[in-house]
Amino acid sequence: MIAVPEKVPLDFYVVQFIRFSPNGGTFSVTRSGKQAEPNSAGVGEDYIELSRGIRFRIESGDVGFEVGDTFSFVTYSDAEELDKLFNRWVNQYVKWIISREEKDRFAEIQAPEGKLGFMESFWKRRDPDPSTTENEAREEHQRRFTYVVQHFGAGIPGWATDQGKIYILLGPPSAIQRNPSGRTAFERPSEVWTYNNPPNPKLPASMDIGFVDFTATGRFEIVNASNLDILAPLRTNQGYAMSELEAIGLLRAGGTLLDQTTGMGTPVRPTQMVMDQFDFQRELQEVAKIPELNRPSLTEVTETRIDFPSLPGAVEATFFRVNEESAFVPVTLSIPYARLTPQPEDGDYLYQADVLIQIKDDSGHEQPSIEDRLEVRASASELESYRGSELLYETSLLLPPGSYAVEVLFRDNPSGTLGRTTGSIEIPSLSKPGLGLSSLLVVQAAVETAPPPPEAPRPPFQFGNLRLIPNVSKRFDAGSTLTAYIQAHGFQIEPESDRANLRLDWFILKEGRLYSKVAASYHHPAGRTQIALSSEISLQGFPPGDYSLRARVTDQVTETLAEQEAVFSVTSR
Repeated sequence: MIAVPEKVPLDFYVVQFIRFSPNGGTFSVTRSGKQAEPNSAGVGEDYIELSRGIRFRIESGDVGFEVGDTFSFVTYSDAEELDKLFNRWVNQYVKWIISREEKDRFAEIQAPEGKLGFMESFWKRRDPDPSTTENEAREEHQRRFTYVVQHFGAGIPGWATDQGKIYILLGPPSAIQRNPSGRTAFERPSEVWTYNNPPNPKLPASMDIGFVDFTATGRFEIVNASNLDILAPLRTNQGYAMSELEAIGLLRAGGTLLDQTTGMGTPVRPTQMVMDQFDFQRELQEVAKIPELNRPSLTEVTETRIDFPSLPGAVEATFFRVNEESAFVPVTLSIPYARLTPQPEDGDYLYQADVLIQIKDDSGHEQPSIEDRLEVRASASELESYRGSELLYETSLLLPPGSYAVEVLFRDNPSGTLGRTTGSIEIPSLSKPGLGLSSLLVVQAAVETAPPPPEAPRPPFQFGNLRLIPNVSKRFDAGSTLTAYIQAHGFQIEPESDRANLRLDWFILKEGRLYSKVAASYHHPAGRTQIALSSEISLQGFPPGDYSLRARVTDQVTETLAEQEAVFSVTSR
């Protein structure tokens, strides 16, 4: 229950469960980033903020509270005020740490509750230790933002200044050299900030950043500290420069830097200044990347988070017999491109996602984790077609017979959005004599291609001379065609012909009953006891719904058979 008076200031309340108590527990209450008064609320008790007339009550339901449970609400007198809050948040408060893709997503959200949810998830993605109630990244940003507002700015807000931007991105400098009146009586005020071991390996171990007050108004502009001897004394034989670019421009145009006391020329190399400036700008670009570099690794995130944002995906694990002791197990992951964030890079766009695959047997024993980074480059003209398809990834491993649970965790790196999907696989005994079957794959299509050389690694989705196009979701358009693929092993060879005699039948079931069947095919492999079998099956005339495909292989030499099933669904176009 929340009660708010008609005329109320614009504020953002966050209420978080912090501890248990005999009466149920206690919540902390903050308003617009600061402690409210009172600063706590008890379960089942009325919370009243007299200064604003805010009243709410938290009741315990069927599911108990856990430390860290959080809810938030905004008070505002009209929707225009709420829009101002969202605008200030994205264009001021997180301006220097939000990615362009996140900003675009925030703009696409229309509902206020959706924007509030985005703001909460924005900070959750940056929480270095989600197992604690504090969000250290959020608190540190709040400290830095408060500092720059209070200490920087001359006619513009502190967060908008060059010094404010660097402070928000890098924090307090390791050392500061302040020259409030210039280093000589003729210089402009300047400062040099030194950062030791900045949190980006592409930056130097000790980095100097210079600032000069060109206009003598207290507004310091960022400059290359190595050019400070040239930029701080701004007098040239062509006049005074009022910015770093103007100073470089005057010198490149033939200007001469004049000593402030003697008026004599000072030798400088403008071309070298420009090259130094290019290097400095590259360093500033690396500084801007620091918020993304500080994001926890996917392994660290998945060890501490219980639930994940809604990045969808699907996984499929299948098996194919190698010998009596092990099976070859491909693991295929699909993620819709429409839910991934393309990042501009060198005139194209780059999709980038991290993947972590964990496999456990039924006794809890865990296989070594598989971690990988997926990158797909697309041109601007290809983006639309990519959005209608899926990113497909395959890895593989050898496993002995048994039951396994598969968990895949993945992250869209540009946005930080996380996803999780699970699957399972049952590998039967591989040492039993007689006819046996692999998993039955239901895929989009199969393309004939030359098999790789024996010494070459197997390409993804390649089975012998077939490249299978996965359909992990198992959803097919009505009227389309699916491809079924299976391997048979352990069948007998007729001594007279030195060939096997196999019959392959396909049955399609709907709601447990036979719906359709495919005419039988016969196969006579020579001199071997393992064969790959595939068929294209038309779904023409199939109404939308869920189906099962059953493969039946009969060894007509021994009159034994084996069956395998896979599910799929037909959807309307």
